[in-house]
Amino acid sequence: MPRKHITVTGRVQRVGFRYHVYNLAQDCHLTGWVCNLDSGEVVIEVQGYQEHIEQLISSLGKGSIFIRIDRMEIQDCDEIKESGFDIKHE
Repeated sequence: MPRKHITVTGRVQRVGFRYHVYNLAQDCHLTGWVCNLDSGEVVIEVQGYQEHIEQLISSLGKGSIFIRIDRMEIQDCDEIKESGFDIKHE
């Protein structure tokens, strides 16, 4: 299964973005996690079918007038064993 590490910058904290990502991941049947960084960025790791990952990525900026994505960096990652999608609180 493909796995992607996505770093998102913009207005993505304090606007419900992590919960938006969580719901999208659930709808797309993806595993992984999402987490806020102290820098103001949000990091997402998702794993699943490529078309489902692409669906999540294309939907990230939709869903709230408060969310604004300025940039996304997407990198491939190694597949890991996991069973769900989590919101990390670090």
